[in-house]
Amino acid sequence: MRICIVGAGSWGTAMAAHLARLDNEVSMWAREPEVCEGINSRSRNPLYLKDAALPGKIRAYTEFSPALDGAEVAVMAVPSRWTREVAKAATEAVSPETAVLNLSKGFDYDTNKRLTVSIAEELGRDEGEVAALSGPNHAEEVVKQVPSATVIASTNKELAGRLQATFSSPYFR
Repeated sequence: MRICIVGAGSWGTAMAAHLARLDNEVSMWAREPEVCEGINSRSRNPLYLKDAALPGKIRAYTEFSPALDGAEVAVMAVPSRWTREVAKAATEAVSPETAVLNLSKGFDYDTNKRLTVSIAEELGRDEGEVAALSGPNHAEEVVKQVPSATVIASTNKELAGRLQATFSSPYFR
């Protein structure tokens, strides 16, 4: 499956590594060119989770279009303060058929709405077309494959179930 992680901080980096280990084709969008260069040439994020070796097949981009091209799933992994702004900037690159999953916790900085609502508004979708992953997870543990559990929720049960199947592994349920 082709999956794009939008955001290359600790959580986005850990999730990219996790999904690549599950044989997905993973791309990332990062705003920092040095992060893209580190991921693409050394399979390491030089700013976040620096000690974690990433699967070599992850590709990182500073532009939304190549990162999201052909993505079946777009994973929003940017801080809640910037979620709406990044979703708005990525709108034209996100296909209407692309499933969207939010990893960030918190509320929209300006409106106090749930982040799934803000993302849906910016992408011109119904709220049920955006799911959320939340749980007692830490990026440092996920990248090291420490067993953990989480929840993927959406008002769209089919979407939630499909994403749960995509993200599940022996160490991440």
